[in-house]
Amino acid sequence: MPESFKFSRETSTLVKPFLNIDGLIHRLECSDNLPLTFSTSERSEARLVLKTRNYYSLSIYKKQLPYDNQHNSFTFSDLMQLAHFDEFLRQAISPFTYRIEEMMKTTVVTSACVNYKGPYQKGECYLDEKLYLNTEKYNEVLESLEKTVEENQTSLAFKHHLDKKQGRIPLWVLAEEMTFGQISFFFSSLNNDIKKNWVYYGFLSRHQKLKKIKGEEIQARLFSWFSAAWFLRNLCAHNQRIYGKLLISGNPQLYSHDMRKMKRYGKKKNDNRDLFAYLISLKNILLFDSRETHQRWNVFLETLDERLSQDSKIVHLSKIGFVDDWKELLKINIVQSLDQLL
Repeated sequence: MPESFKFSRETSTLVKPFLNIDGLIHRLECSDNLPLTFSTSERSEARLVLKTRNYYSLSIYKKQLPYDNQHNSFTFSDLMQLAHFDEFLRQAISPFTYRIEEMMKTTVVTSACVNYKGPYQKGECYLDEKLYLNTEKYNEVLESLEKTVEENQTSLAFKHHLDKKQGRIPLWVLAEEMTFGQISFFFSSLNNDIKKNWVYYGFLSRHQKLKKIKGEEIQARLFSWFSAAWFLRNLCAHNQRIYGKLLISGNPQLYSHDMRKMKRYGKKKNDNRDLFAYLISLKNILLFDSRETHQRWNVFLETLDERLSQDSKIVHLSKIGFVDDWKELLKINIVQSLDQLL
């Protein structure tokens, strides 16, 4: 186990010198490789922006501007336009990741409780070691859940069960205080029979034809789609860049039905680390949700299309893995619904 990190108390000259706002603007302006130009009004705007926006999180967009032989200089306004587009992506995608988090919590809790036949009450099935892959996972999950209760004792739901129920807390109450990461870890720690029950009870049971034809593949890929949603949700929640980013965690397994269409554009199975692959995964999960969600998703795609047209000078489809026919591939057919997965 690596040693825990400790700050050195000794003085050092290794850290870069602090720059005031004018110094930061000068750095943006005089970069040898990626220079930005500033008009008088842009310089004033930059002074305001850099008072409340971290220079390093903003300046990284400079590397994402489409510099080439024709465009070897961009303005501060171009930089801000790209940063605003990335902000739009986060704000537009977030509601769908929240919805998918709720779907994950609800389906995991319900399927686990419905199918549980052990000695505990169904609401406390998580206490049964037989539900887990092994003893190590069982102990890790209980330790994580106990920590969640410890850190959220002021939660009204927890307080009621601690005060009135001798600390006997049902899984559906625990899930309300779990993060997306915690519910994902809980699920990944369960044994394979429980996982299979989750896919069937939460998803395939509503479409027998889909279960018969594609059930095995969905069984193999579904959790990876939720993992992709979890990673996107974290990026959005922590205000991290999405545009032009190689997504290195929660990589989804691409669905064969999608892959057949994507191959026309030269996409391969391992092209699963860009935003397009993650959005395909979100769409496939949301196909199991309501018509209202389907409509909201399609409205998001229309809005995204408008922004891409509006920002076409700065935003390049290749930076987010989009193909020319991206909207058609991401669109939910309201009439077909789950038949789209066949």
